Amino acid sequence: MSKNNILSKKLIVFSSILCLIPCIIGFLKYDSFPQMLPNRFDF
Repeated sequence: MSKNNILSKKLIVFSSILCLIPCIIGFLKYDSFPQMLPNRFDF
């Protein structure tokens, strides 16, 4: 039972990191984002 619990905890951590990586990449690339968007989407 405890082994299964550890496995599920690792899975949760792994999936959350997997979800965070695109957010971090998007945050780092956000500086160049307005240039890629059309002018009507001015921020």
